Order: sequence, then structure tokens, then C-alpha cells
Amino acid sequence: MMNKKDLRLWRVDLVHRNGYFAPYQLIEAESLKNVHKIIKQKRFRLLDFPNSWSYRITLENRVKVNNKWYNLGA
Repeated sequence: MMNKKDLRLWRVDLVHRNGYFAPYQLIEAESLKNVHKIIKQKRFRLLDFPNSWSYRITLENRVKVNNKWYNLGA
């Protein structure tokens, strides 16, 4: 079973090739590899157009305490 301290918060930005963004998604996962799997499972509609849309993943600087995410350093 996964420990809660192993979870990280990842931000997934859907990006058009012309540079504009769709609303981002926040995903809880242990590793970057797991984030890619979750993205494929969620089947974002915009990713059905690979010539126009792609995604970018960034690690959020947050910690989970009592099932709530808090910013670090803010």
C-alpha cells in the first residue's frame, strides 16, 4: 500500500502548438511514470489531436497534511 507521504501533486498543462493553454489538471501520483499512465487513462479529449495539442507536466511545491494540500514557502 502507498504511504501518503509518497504522494506528490503534479500539474498537467494542455498546450496548443500556437502557445495557448487549456485549463490545467492537478493529479496526485507517486512518480512521473504514474502521471503518464493516469493521463492516458483519463483520455483528455484535446490529446486526440496530437498535431495540435500536447501536455506538459510540472511538480507542484506542495505538501499534504490532513488530506489538504498546502503551499511550501508561501
